Amino acid sequence: MPAGCYPADAWRDRAPAEAHDVWRAILHIAGQDPDALTREGPLTRERVIGHLRAQQHPLGNLTDEQLHGIFGRWASATPWCATTGIRPTTAQLLYIRAALDHAGENLSPDM
Repeated sequence: MPAGCYPADAWRDRAPAEAHDVWRAILHIAGQDPDALTREGPLTRERVIGHLRAQQHPLGNLTDEQLHGIFGRWASATPWCATTGIRPTTAQLLYIRAALDHAGENLSPDM
C-alpha cells in the first residue's frame, strides 16, 4: 500500500470523492484553506492554479503538465486507497501529516 493511503481505515468510511475534491486536496497540500477560496465561488482548476500562482506558492510554479499529473494521481489513488486492506509490515515508517487539514478528525499518529 502506498504511504499516501495510510491509514486506509480512516478513509474507508468516507463518501467517494467528488470531482471538486481534487482542488480541495491540492489546496490542503499547499497549506491553504479551501473554504476561504470557496466563499468566492466554486473551486475549479483555473481558480485553484491561479490562486496558487498569485500566492507565489511552489505548486503554482509547476507546469500544466506536472499539475495534470498530480491531479490525475490523486483522482486515481483516492478510490484505491479507500478499498485497499492494511497489511502488516516490519519496515520503519515515518508519519507525516498536514497540521491544519485534518483538525477535528480521527487521524492520529497512534493509528
